[in-house]
Parts: sequence; structure tokens; C-alpha cells
Amino acid sequence: MASRSLDDLHPLLAQAYRRARDEYHQKYPQRPQPFVTCTYRSQEEQKALHAQGRLPLTEINQLRNAAGMTPIGASEGQKRVTNASPGQSAHNYRPALAFDVAFITTDQRVDWNPQLFALFAPLVLAVAGTEWGGAWTSFQDSPHFQLRDWRTYLNASRPRTREAIAATEEPLHEIENFNPERTEELAEAPPTALRSQQ
Repeated sequence: MASRSLDDLHPLLAQAYRRARDEYHQKYPQRPQPFVTCTYRSQEEQKALHAQGRLPLTEINQLRNAAGMTPIGASEGQKRVTNASPGQSAHNYRPALAFDVAFITTDQRVDWNPQLFALFAPLVLAVAGTEWGGAWTSFQDSPHFQLRDWRTYLNASRPRTREAIAATEEPLHEIENFNPERTEELAEAPPTALRSQQ
């Protein structure tokens, strides 16, 4: 199941979310309030989400089951919810380079009203280096916020293993920071260290 913990989120984004949440509450105390629905998301979860709107419902739910996610119905299975395949989402790394939000009403119902996202987004974007999926032209994703240029950050800050490159389908010659000696070092690392590198 995807993490909702701010501890799994890049510190700049965690700060941006907290600041925006607090300011939103001050400005709009009577409106539904924001909460985080996703920070880190595994490759398996990403694969299941990417399958929505692309594969038959039975295959989608098999992928969801394998990822520890609940099954979905036919109408939800027809809707594309992401264009990012596994390894191509800013959610797929630790710390996560993206977070998603929704809003909760006083009677504990989730509210996806686009107006709420439009009110919340400028508060997040007040922190330099953030980007809102609701402003994208090709695939609007109003619940989604991420580090702007997160791929550049990722390539500059993380050692890359052959496995990580294969997962993202990036050719070795295009990875500036690829270090084969680091691959051997990671191969000897405990599994928890490896998970943090993916």
C-alpha cells in the first residue's frame, strides 16, 4: 500500500505541504481540509495504476492484488489515472519526489472538488521548486504535486544500479552518474538499503 507519511517525502515537499496545509486551514477553516493520500508508491503499485484504462479489469485487479491494493470496479478500471509506468513517477523513489492530496469534509467524506485543488495549489507553489499536476496541459493531475525537474535531481543525487536503470528503461550511456563500482557495493548492501535506492 502506498505511503502517506511525510517521513517518506523529500524535505522540501514535506515543508511545502505543511506550510500550505496550515495556511489553507487559516484561510478556509470551513472548507474541506487537505490531507496526503500518497507520498512513496512502489513499482508494483505504479504498474497497477498505469494499467487502469489500458488493460482488462481482471488483469488490473490481478496487478492490484499483487501490489496489496483493493480491487476496483468496471467504471474506475476504464479511467486512466497516470501516464507514468513503473520507475517513471516521482512517487517511485525514496524519499518520494511527489505527493498527492485530497480533501476531507467535517463528516469524513473525501471531496475531489476541483475548486479545492485550485485554492490549495498556489499555497504549495509558494515554495520555490515545486510543480502542480493540475497545471499540466497533456494530462491534468490536480491532486499531484512534485519537485520541478525531479529527474535532474534524481540523476544528480542518487547512485544508479543496472537494475534501477533497467526499471526506468534508461540506456547506460545516457546516465552521467553511473558508476559500476557502486553497483557492486549496492549488491552487498542489506535489502533495506537497496529498497531506498529504487
